[in-house]
Amino acid sequence: MDLELAGLHTLIVDEGVAPDAPVIVALHGIGADEKDLLPIYLRWSSRAVLVFPRAPHPYPPGHAWYALERPGHPVSESFMATQEHLGSWLEALKVLPPLAGRAVYLSGFSQGAFAALAYALKNPEDVAGVMTFSGLLPRGFASDWLRPPSTVQQLPVFLSLGVRDPLFPMTWWDETVGQLRAWGLNPTAVPHPGGHEIPLFALAAADAWLEGRIPSRLAGC
Repeated sequence: MDLELAGLHTLIVDEGVAPDAPVIVALHGIGADEKDLLPIYLRWSSRAVLVFPRAPHPYPPGHAWYALERPGHPVSESFMATQEHLGSWLEALKVLPPLAGRAVYLSGFSQGAFAALAYALKNPEDVAGVMTFSGLLPRGFASDWLRPPSTVQQLPVFLSLGVRDPLFPMTWWDETVGQLRAWGLNPTAVPHPGGHEIPLFALAAADAWLEGRIPSRLAGC
């Protein structure tokens, strides 16, 4: 199902999961679109309804969630505007008749992962968990803005990054994981031997993280 929702073109995939199965939202990377992550995320179509929004800003050949100063360093005003837009979009998503009352897991790749992680940390009451690939805490933000509420300590977090990622060095990974732990979270942090990608190693780790939270729930099973 394709629809316009709170200003974002949105693709929804429901392959017959149980009526109380959760939703997994996937935010694509810069220059991609709502269909980019679909082939990868279909592996979880027996667990959840899959939702793929298209980022609002044109960035050929696709779209972007926010403007960048350089990789990992968002333009602050643009990033914060996207966070507000994501909140409005999630609010609209949650009241759609097929999805009302379902738990929502927020996830993303690269730029979408940065946006997903920041939103989940700042708004832990809105999501059941956050799962990110090749994304970290945004650089160049004041710690006061990034600091989440105390309720974030119960938020399930999965992170994965390639040790050969040419955009985001492992020192940034160490800082992100360390900061999450300093805030009282217990993230599942899984580096993989690849680059800026979602390899099978990372997907297997994500499978294991999801298994305890979202078992296979096809209707009638």
